[in-house]
Amino acid sequence: EYVCSGSGVVICNGIKYNINAGDCYLLSKRSNHSYYSNDNWTKIWFNITGELVPKLVSEYGLQNINHVENIPLLPLFEEMVELSRENLSSEEICDRALVIFIKILQKVSRRVKSEGTLISPEAIALKDYIHRNIEKNINSAELSAIIERSPSQMSRIFKKAFSLTPCEYIIRLKIATAQQLLVNTNMRITDISTHMGFADEHYFSKCFRQKVGMSPRQYRAS
Repeated sequence: EYVCSGSGVVICNGIKYNINAGDCYLLSKRSNHSYYSNDNWTKIWFNITGELVPKLVSEYGLQNINHVENIPLLPLFEEMVELSRENLSSEEICDRALVIFIKILQKVSRRVKSEGTLISPEAIALKDYIHRNIEKNINSAELSAIIERSPSQMSRIFKKAFSLTPCEYIIRLKIATAQQLLVNTNMRITDISTHMGFADEHYFSKCFRQKVGMSPRQYRAS
């Protein structure tokens, strides 16, 4: 999505990004995300699916990039809009849309590399493991073993990449996942607490209130 004017907030896997005009953000279908406008933002956006998509995103080193500030992508997004209005076969539209998408990835990748914000393979491995096992109780020793580093080294690597300690990230992701379950399922709050690996419902509610500002019951009813 590309923000043409205004501003807003994107929350992806528990991490909050302040979005302004000229910014681009990318959201994976596997992520827990939400977003809202601060002052009536206008955006151009598109969804793209298929087996090639994650491969391309990975090849350009962008699988853990969600927000890129002040990047001149408007002409490419406008080109995508114009393409959708043309009287072409779906096959030709897909072929031309892929070219535009690759150009967007190239520009984002160059910006990320120029700013030195590419994330290390070790940090990516840690994050991927956390996402695959978020319903379990993940400890520091377990994460350290994945990249064969000491717990302190592992924590520094993760925090440098994501600006959160592994523990902070895990809690945020658990709460973000719980929010999706509260909205999209009829699971009891007690069952969600157990499903997400919390010791008990009281501790789950305490953590939830700290991160969201209301209880799980209030969140479901809102």
